[in-house]
Amino acid sequence: MRSHQWLFIVNPASNRGTAAQLIPHIQKALSDRSITCDFRQTERPGDATLIARQYARDYELIIAVGGDGTTHEVVNGLLQAKLGDGHGEAIGALGIVPVGSGNDFVKMIGIPSDPDAAAEILLAGNTIRMDVGEIVVDNDHIRFFNNNIGIGFDAYVNNESLKIKYIRGFAMYLAAALKSIFAYKHPLIRYSNNGVFHEERILLVNTGNGACSGGGFYITPDAKINDGVLDVCVIKSMNKFEILTNLPKTMNGSHVGMDCVHMYKTHELTIESEDGLPIHADGEVVAMNARHIYIKVLPAALDVVVA
Repeated sequence: MRSHQWLFIVNPASNRGTAAQLIPHIQKALSDRSITCDFRQTERPGDATLIARQYARDYELIIAVGGDGTTHEVVNGLLQAKLGDGHGEAIGALGIVPVGSGNDFVKMIGIPSDPDAAAEILLAGNTIRMDVGEIVVDNDHIRFFNNNIGIGFDAYVNNESLKIKYIRGFAMYLAAALKSIFAYKHPLIRYSNNGVFHEERILLVNTGNGACSGGGFYITPDAKINDGVLDVCVIKSMNKFEILTNLPKTMNGSHVGMDCVHMYKTHELTIESEDGLPIHADGEVVAMNARHIYIKVLPAALDVVVA
């Protein structure tokens, strides 16, 4: 790995095209800091994963410039290089300059949205070893996640939010949630809790490595990215009025302790359903009709720069 060489992977479409405008700003901010910076811009979904995997061992720091989706892709590329390409060689640490609409994951590591402040944190170079999750869908679709997995209502709302073009951020997710209340069908699932299986008709199952998702919903408010476990929130099926009444509680974590909410920590879990389940990973659609899901934590899998 070449010391003091950084690779910025930029999603130029993030936040309506503002990410690409940051490149000269970042270059200027780092020009007198003895840091050699290279930039690669993505052109289509999946590019950030390919770039991160290709250059994972060539740079001290691999920096995602974009939203949660860009970070998700970079994490997948780094983990593919580490686990798939093997050889036991070290890979670069993850850095983030947040530019997207949600920016949920950076809340866990204290990175601000101001690019100058984010650059200073990168320069300080403080890192922790973070956990990463892995999800296998229907026995053949494997993906890594750094923040959370949403199954059921959470994923249905996420998919609806992608159809909304006129608003961004938290307002977009809230509008999608209100629309989804009247269209979403509550599935019957069988899920594991530390080896014991339960059957339940559910609103959602959220598996958090991080605490916040959906632009400001704290469904797994006690989750930490370096505790070696995943936090799981199972919310039982409820009627439309109950959803409208209780949904705001997930914005500050006050849903925890309700009779319809089951919270637990685990290293792995299995979820099965004949109804077919929508799934997102870090806000990226994984499936809309999954029947068998296996999720596990990979403790201390990746170095990440933190404030």
